[in-house]
Amino acid sequence: LDENIISQLYLESAPVDSFGVGTKLVNQSSLGFVYKLTRINKNGQFVSRMKISSSKEKMTLPGSFQVYRFYGKDGIMCADMIESVGKFSWSKQYLLHHPVKDEMFMLKDFDRCEEKLVQRISKGKLIADMPTATQSRDFCRNALASLHDSHKRLLNPHIYKVSLGENIKAERESIVVGFK
Repeated sequence: LDENIISQLYLESAPVDSFGVGTKLVNQSSLGFVYKLTRINKNGQFVSRMKISSSKEKMTLPGSFQVYRFYGKDGIMCADMIESVGKFSWSKQYLLHHPVKDEMFMLKDFDRCEEKLVQRISKGKLIADMPTATQSRDFCRNALASLHDSHKRLLNPHIYKVSLGENIKAERESIVVGFK
């Protein structure tokens, strides 16, 4: 987004609360993040939305979701699962789907699971304390300590698995099919 596109969206009365300028912020260089609309409020009901593309890599995930991180008995991270909010239930195993390829794997033999996303702002108001710089540093250090060394090496690192849960995958597919 840039000022010209944002101006045009205003003229078209686009259903947008705020904008996140991504690749053209200040000095026109790429930042590696962008805002994408994932749901809209339609007459008091939230309706999932997503970016549709011929390339799965460019498609976004619909609706509200949570990231669940799984750890082994040794405290090392096993995998992350992205799932629709309200659709997660505890189980001894999960069928996880690659976000782009038609591949899946069964996650089992894990010890615990944590929710990773924390809502701190609602309706423009701060609803939870923001971490201090020291807390943020300690959080990052702890996360890195629980990541297997094979993921941290510079030469041929293993790819850490971040996969889709059954429900968010199904919702994404139903939107894509409904769009065609």
